[in-house]
Amino acid sequence: MSIDKFRVKHSWISLLAVCVLLVQLLSFTIHPPVAVSPERSGQVQSTVLPDVPPYYTRYGNKIVEKFKNLNNIDISNTSCTINTKAGKITFESSKSISPAYVSTVNMNTRSHGGGFSPMVDEYWYPQWSGNTIYRYNSGYSGLGQFNNGERQMMQVWSDVDGSFYGAHWGYNTIKKWAVDPGNWQVRQVWSFNIGSTAGSVTCDSQFVYAMRWHDSQVRVLRKSDGQNVRNFNIGATCYNYGTMAYANGILYIGGYNRDHRRVGMFNPSNGNYLGDFRTNRHIYNMAYNGEEYCVSDNGNSVSKYRISEGNSYFGDRVDPTSKIRYVQSKPLYQGKHTIGAVRLDVVESKPQGTSIDYKVTADGVNWEEITPGENHIFTIRGRS
Repeated sequence: MSIDKFRVKHSWISLLAVCVLLVQLLSFTIHPPVAVSPERSGQVQSTVLPDVPPYYTRYGNKIVEKFKNLNNIDISNTSCTINTKAGKITFESSKSISPAYVSTVNMNTRSHGGGFSPMVDEYWYPQWSGNTIYRYNSGYSGLGQFNNGERQMMQVWSDVDGSFYGAHWGYNTIKKWAVDPGNWQVRQVWSFNIGSTAGSVTCDSQFVYAMRWHDSQVRVLRKSDGQNVRNFNIGATCYNYGTMAYANGILYIGGYNRDHRRVGMFNPSNGNYLGDFRTNRHIYNMAYNGEEYCVSDNGNSVSKYRISEGNSYFGDRVDPTSKIRYVQSKPLYQGKHTIGAVRLDVVESKPQGTSIDYKVTADGVNWEEITPGENHIFTIRGRS
């Protein structure tokens, strides 16, 4: 399916396509977990990937389509047309692979702290130990910076909705922040006191995982309010300088077993050890870009290790009972105007026996069904 045009009137809008797969349609390929062997480089230890359901991915039952080819956007009057001809939606699952060294790139990591924002496809590196976060594109060139509401960010872990989590070292806190990419204003959502030096933080679709700097216990927090719902022990102490990542059902923790170059792999549901690999430098900051675990020793040389086949930020899930898949676009417009009306024109290419339902939201919360080719006036309008 590809979307040709999306006309927007005074809108902040996102699109949700719900594809109902009937029982007789089972042609989509889902990659099962597999056992893997050591890499020849010697930097990657032998690893056996976890026995998780093949449809399990980081963000549950949604894909967020990036639609990189937006053009001809005109917001000078009451409407605009967004052409997304090349923005095809596909149904593919990312999968875990044996960690493998890819390359070393040059980027100013600004000492401790690192992260990646899947919403805007940017690397984020805070200046230690201040509250300024510097932005870099996928080509590692600087884009600017914005100020956060707290200092000493040992790790920045971003979610696909634009929010991010900070492990604030000497403040002993894990904090959730919301950021508006239109003006880069930041506000605090919640704060959790981890009891000692805050080392790292990551999340999946339901929970936030956090650790102290020198510890073996993982705290599991509720994403909505930061409440501590449970803890589990990984059986070895970690030197944790912002090293946690979550991808395809696996929790990655650097500094494992007091080794600054070792990354342990764990099942987050029970803390079971799954394997580990070593990097070619000490891990004093880390950014995960959806496929590669990127580490540096606080210098400008960043080593990349591929741990996912496909972007795990945008993995999808098939519900084995209902055979329904959900695909959600990124926000197509985030301007200052109040929501008005939209029209969706699509070109569909779908297997026989399937159907696609479309929904749109003007406020990011309430979804309304829309019929392609017809004007749709929102019942619930967006922010002004």
